[in-house]
Amino acid sequence: MSSVPNGADISAGTHPDLSLGSFVSGPSTPGRPLRVPSISSPAPSNGDGPDTPLPRARRPRQSAPGGKGAALSLRDQEKHIDSLKKENFNIKLRVHFLEERLAQLAPDQIDAALKQNINLKIEVQQRGLEIKKLKKLVLELERELERLQRGSTRDHDLESRLHERERDLETQLHERERDLEMQLQEREHEIRELRKAQVIIERSEDDSIDPSYARKIEDLRAENEELRHELEQRDQLLIAREEENEALVDHADRLQLEVEDLQRRREAESIERSESRAQILEEIEEREAVEDDLNSIRDKLAAATIELQQKEDELELKNKEIDDLIQEHDRVVDVVEEEWRGEVEEARSQVEELRDREEDAVERETLEALASRAQISHILQQKVSGLKSQLQDIQELYDQSLQDMHAHRARQEELAGHIEDLVTQVKREQEARESLEHEFDDVEKTHESELRRERRALEDKDSALRSTLDDLTHTQSLLSQRQGDLEAVQNVLRDMEQRSKELGETHTTARFSLQLEVDRLKCDVDRLEDELSQGTTRDHEDLIHKLQLEVQQLTTQLSTQTQARLSLSEKLDSAQSSLKTAEAESFGYRTRVNELEMRLSKDQRTLLSAENQYRDQLTERNTLLLTIYQYMDKILGMDKTPDQAETKPSTNFSVFHNNLITWLKALSLIQLDFEKLVKDAEGKFTGQLDVQWKQIDKFESSIKVYGEAKATWRRKFTAKEGEIEGLKATNAALTSQLVISRRPTQGDSQETKMHLSCTVNAEKCLVVKWEARVKEYETRLKAGEEKHKRERQGAKERELELELELELENQSRSLKHQNELAQKWSAQLDNVAEANKGPSQPQ
Repeated sequence: MSSVPNGADISAGTHPDLSLGSFVSGPSTPGRPLRVPSISSPAPSNGDGPDTPLPRARRPRQSAPGGKGAALSLRDQEKHIDSLKKENFNIKLRVHFLEERLAQLAPDQIDAALKQNINLKIEVQQRGLEIKKLKKLVLELERELERLQRGSTRDHDLESRLHERERDLETQLHERERDLEMQLQEREHEIRELRKAQVIIERSEDDSIDPSYARKIEDLRAENEELRHELEQRDQLLIAREEENEALVDHADRLQLEVEDLQRRREAESIERSESRAQILEEIEEREAVEDDLNSIRDKLAAATIELQQKEDELELKNKEIDDLIQEHDRVVDVVEEEWRGEVEEARSQVEELRDREEDAVERETLEALASRAQISHILQQKVSGLKSQLQDIQELYDQSLQDMHAHRARQEELAGHIEDLVTQVKREQEARESLEHEFDDVEKTHESELRRERRALEDKDSALRSTLDDLTHTQSLLSQRQGDLEAVQNVLRDMEQRSKELGETHTTARFSLQLEVDRLKCDVDRLEDELSQGTTRDHEDLIHKLQLEVQQLTTQLSTQTQARLSLSEKLDSAQSSLKTAEAESFGYRTRVNELEMRLSKDQRTLLSAENQYRDQLTERNTLLLTIYQYMDKILGMDKTPDQAETKPSTNFSVFHNNLITWLKALSLIQLDFEKLVKDAEGKFTGQLDVQWKQIDKFESSIKVYGEAKATWRRKFTAKEGEIEGLKATNAALTSQLVISRRPTQGDSQETKMHLSCTVNAEKCLVVKWEARVKEYETRLKAGEEKHKRERQGAKERELELELELELENQSRSLKHQNELAQKWSAQLDNVAEANKGPSQPQ
């Protein structure tokens, strides 16, 4: 006897530890195993096994990538230890729960439930160990992802450097192109002057010019020699500038190499962590010196940008003035549109009022249904006589049902005792079912939590795959962009070579230096592409292979768990079906008793309802006749009522009938006279309505004409906006030319002055054109406003005419409505008279 409670205590102590609640604290310490304090005492010694090899497996990955043999041996050892732990723990659990079952000696159902509980607990423990392994794999994958991210940051740094290098080369090319164009212009100008001088010399030789012309020719020759000397000096200056540019590019390359060396040193210092803080401070000081140089360059750029902003502000002021004029024009157009919309909305409101009046007429027609009830009352009187005969039959049935009721009550008491016994059995079964459901819910919760964790792990891995694939596509797109940029640079270089051939041999040095730079860039780009392709492909293939293996493992685990869940659900369904059969039997007995009671209550209710219906129908008939009599009295007046007796259908029906017939005849005469008057009125107003509809059609056609005029104005407005945008573009081009021309050059100042004078004259011409166009827009706006005022006055006059026409239409409709009401009243009175003729004869 003492062994049974001890076993129960042991099971009560082990159940909470075997649930999935212990896995919640797992993510903080991934290497920690489950603990079972009551079953196995050597659990702490076993729990130290998986924790110790983890740091040993991490160190060789960071220090040496080639040490794969040691890592595999440690994993094999861990797998062997985990398998031994699983077998030992499963054996202990089975022994413990079998001892509990033998001690309790429970029935068959409880034994089956205990077996299921044991198997579930074993599976939960196994899944806990598998989850620990998955957590280890997740940590390893996170480390690999960090490593890949570091590699991607390095790739981004290389790409940014390439971008900067390409930008520098592009700026240098643009500057050299500008210098060459300036030199071409200068030489063309000199060639023109030389040609003029040759023409003058030829004329002097042919016409035997005076010695003064000979002096001029000598002066021109001297000037030519001076110009040639200046050209040679400028060529030397160009060569010196190109050499300076090359020296600057070499210096920039050296600085980049120094920066790369510094970054490599920092990475080595971060990995080894052996150097002191003094070296870090020195690097910070060097960086600050570089930043100071950068700040000085930025200050120079800021001074240039301020000048540009001033010119842009001036352009913005002019653009704002233009925009203000456009906004005023839009505002005027919007005002016109709002006025037209208001007029259209007023017309719609009038149409809605007419619809409301039509609905009122429909509601009045519903009152005609009341007249039909008089006919129904006559039919109900005939039914009452039949119901009286049915009452007698029902009373006989009632007596028989009372006798049956007493017999059924006796039977009901017997069934109640039997039902109580069944209820006690059902309660017991429900308690057992609830206990099983609680256990099943706990298992489901644990299973769902595991599934959620596994799904989250899968989602994280999928996101990692997607990110890696995105990185691949991004690198490929960058490579394609680089190739396009290289092709563009090559095309530009080819153009430069053609120009240099035309100019002569003076620019051979520049072409040679550019070719060298392009070849060097090509080599750098090829080398970087090879490095990127090799590194990214290897890393992505390893990561994809690992993730595929993990996905296969997780799918196998999900399939096993779903099969276990299906077996549990089948067992629960069998238990629920047995409970449902017992409940159905008890429910059948209850329904039989309720049916007998409902039959008795229905019989009593039918008797009472028949009596009440008969009384209500009589009262409704009398009230209907009285209301009709009163309305007729109001319509025809009190003088025409015969004062013979009381006018009520319940007390003196004959007098009541005679009065109604006389009033109906008078109403028929009134109806004939009214119909004649209505026909005359309809003939008059139909002609007026046709004229008004014609006027409305004219007004709609005029509205369409205004809409087309509005569309044409809008088209003109869009065309003017396009012209304004073109002028803005030309203005921007002129400003860019001004910026280029105002840059400091070492050429002649006369040419710069000429360019400045040309730009000033162009600005003045633009201002004059803008003012002329603004005046044109103002005159057009004034003309449009005057037209709008005239059209608005004509629309107001037409609105007055429409209001008069609508008043006439309303009057005609009101007359028609009154005519229809009179016809309805006459029809109702005719129906009432016919209905009263029938019941008056039998009385």
